[in-house]
Amino acid sequence: MKCPKCNKEPAIIHTQLGVLPGRKCQARYLRERIPPGGRRSVESRLREYATPFWKIMGLAPKPKEIEAERRMKWAGKTYLDVQRERLAGAKQTFDSTPLKRKLLAGKLVSKSKPTYEKRQP
Repeated sequence: MKCPKCNKEPAIIHTQLGVLPGRKCQARYLRERIPPGGRRSVESRLREYATPFWKIMGLAPKPKEIEAERRMKWAGKTYLDVQRERLAGAKQTFDSTPLKRKLLAGKLVSKSKPTYEKRQP
């Protein structure tokens, strides 16, 4: 049986998982997945995920996707440019790490005193 990825080398038949890609395809996948320097950079992941899913899978685009692509071409932008603009306009999330450290160390002091009132039914 041939490799399901390249259809050239022999596939690996596993008793539980079934037909797996050949040894060369698996080695190539591992090389591409994690580069020699360690983790992939944010830029490389942006480039990878900038291509829309329907293009990767070879599906027909929906009308809104056709319109979005038409507007991008009119503006002279690529999918990567649009993705970078979205990230530039993203809302910054609040990092509470310094507050957590102070709270756990017992150094966080409240400015207002708590009031204890009875609840009215």
